[in-house]
Amino acid sequence: MTSNVLVRNTAEVGGGIAIDDDDEEGQIILTGNVLDENNANGLDGGSGIAIYGIQSGVLNNNVLMNHPDSALMMSDGYVTATHNTIISNVGGIQLASFDTAPELTLINTIFAENGTAIDAAVGTTATLDGVLWFDNVANTYGSGYITIGQQITVNPLLAADGYHLLTGSPAIDAGVPSGVADDIDGELRPSGPAVDIGADEWLYPTSVDLLVTQQVSPEVVYPTQGVTYAIAYRNIGVGITATGVVISAEIPVSLANLNVISSGAVLIPVPGVTYTWQVSDLPSGAGGLITITALVMPGLAPQVLTSTVSITASQTDSNLANNT
Repeated sequence: MTSNVLVRNTAEVGGGIAIDDDDEEGQIILTGNVLDENNANGLDGGSGIAIYGIQSGVLNNNVLMNHPDSALMMSDGYVTATHNTIISNVGGIQLASFDTAPELTLINTIFAENGTAIDAAVGTTATLDGVLWFDNVANTYGSGYITIGQQITVNPLLAADGYHLLTGSPAIDAGVPSGVADDIDGELRPSGPAVDIGADEWLYPTSVDLLVTQQVSPEVVYPTQGVTYAIAYRNIGVGITATGVVISAEIPVSLANLNVISSGAVLIPVPGVTYTWQVSDLPSGAGGLITITALVMPGLAPQVLTSTVSITASQTDSNLANNT
């Protein structure tokens, strides 16, 4: 018998997944599944996935949780498992050697609150890279060949459902390159500069966030002395271009001989409005610098000269506190 099983995007598989292939030619592909407290057809007393006698397999973006035995029991074949979250199982992954010794490659995996995360019997092979360990009774056990690359040991900060990443999770951007283009929800992977560890990819906020800063030099001046204002601006939001951007500066009237130079985004003076510019569209991370030089008027009495600069866009800004 040759078994080829393809399971995709199943919210929950009530009896688990059991593959038993006498010919050892089958393949299993599981993508985007949540297996919660299942028993793989009773074959091994409570596993989420039980694999016997297959040739190869691919397990991507799956969650295996709350099983009364191993989340995954594997006795044969070559399986690559990428971006999986294995949490709160009596056992994590059990590699058993019967007729042939299984080989398992794990990429960007969260193991949290399991009994033993990886139990590899003699002769079996487990190769891990991009792994997050947390609060397992034991991370590894057995006499099999276990090789571990990049790893961290820290609380993954998971949502109440057990697998979605919360803001600030150390799994965010902590994975190794995987070649998997989406996550368990079908959302783009990576969302940020690098892929996340586990089945979920945390989505960076997609909003405009314009930032403007202003520095003056020197801070204490005398009549006829020169003064320089450096105005830096940037769209520090992620995933969206700021449009309709306007920068406006209120320069003290006690300054003369003003000169303006700019770099970065293109500025177009707004007709009839002093020191106000329409700025070209700002993709995420884009910005520029405006430098204004001037002289303090002669005969000026001691006082504080205040300059205010502000930036706005046509979209709603997610953080108005850094716009002025």
